[in-house]
Amino acid sequence: MRSTLHALEHPPGQVPAQTLAHDFSTSRFIHDPACLALLYGASFAKRMSSRFSPQCLGIAVLVSIYVVGDRYSLVFAHGCAFFGGTQFAFLRGVTAVPNTDYSYWVSHNVFAMYQLMFAIITPALIVGSVAERMKFSAVMVIVGL
Repeated sequence: MRSTLHALEHPPGQVPAQTLAHDFSTSRFIHDPACLALLYGASFAKRMSSRFSPQCLGIAVLVSIYVVGDRYSLVFAHGCAFFGGTQFAFLRGVTAVPNTDYSYWVSHNVFAMYQLMFAIITPALIVGSVAERMKFSAVMVIVGL
């Protein structure tokens, strides 16, 4: 059963704690691919640092294009039983107004950035398991799939 609270019922100008938590964690973790490149580069060999940095940056760019393009919309927009619609393609309609399907307090654009953060960090973590065994192009193909 849905709660009777509505996103616009809180006093104007007040920033709820949930939005602050999402803002903080998103801003903190959105830089993780660069940190992972430095961590992996320092953990193995110095020559590997030059491989991890482009891979992590490439993953961040590729996944951001995918998520902004249509993946966010296919997951979070209303559609058929298996896929969402294209209502939020290229983040069209993603504004500061909360999407009450998922959260009554967190603005829709902060929620989209929060999901983008997890979409970027997951394949960037996987790069550590294929240390120096895959070329840049092969990593981009695998992440693109």
